Amino acid sequence: MFMKKKEFGIDFVKFRKQEIEYAIQKAKLEEQLKEKSNSQKEIPFYKRELFFNITTSIFVFIIIIALLIGAWFIGTTS
Repeated sequence: MFMKKKEFGIDFVKFRKQEIEYAIQKAKLEEQLKEKSNSQKEIPFYKRELFFNITTSIFVFIIIIALLIGAWFIGTTS
């Protein structure tokens, strides 16, 4: 009639190993991000962030087209 106790305990050694592995991976990731940041600072400005440059170029291009279309409409109505 003895009932087995349900074990809800945590294997603290295994848990601690996982914590240490996570900390090591996090430190490696931070180091990689720092290296990327440093390498980005070394190259010229126009090559730093290709996505940012392309996005802003498209945005400026759309503004220029809108201004040209607006000027064309103003010119044709006068």
